[in-house]
Amino acid sequence: MGLVLVGVLALNYPLLSIFASGALLFGIPVLYLYLFLFWAGFIAVAGLMIEAEDIDEAEAPALPTTLTDTTERDAQG
Repeated sequence: MGLVLVGVLALNYPLLSIFASGALLFGIPVLYLYLFLFWAGFIAVAGLMIEAEDIDEAEAPALPTTLTDTTERDAQG
């Protein structure tokens, strides 16, 4: 939820107006550069959050998904 809030605030008018000056950085308008870099960073952070969630789930013990998994485990021990 926090990442969505940061995204909404970063792409809202008051902050975007700071970069809408028409200045160029390396021949690229600053507004376009800001939007692209923010978008790339947002995707990277979202990906890292999802990967961290997957790692947490991998550490949890596996639950049987079918009846045969349960039957085989009960038969073995």
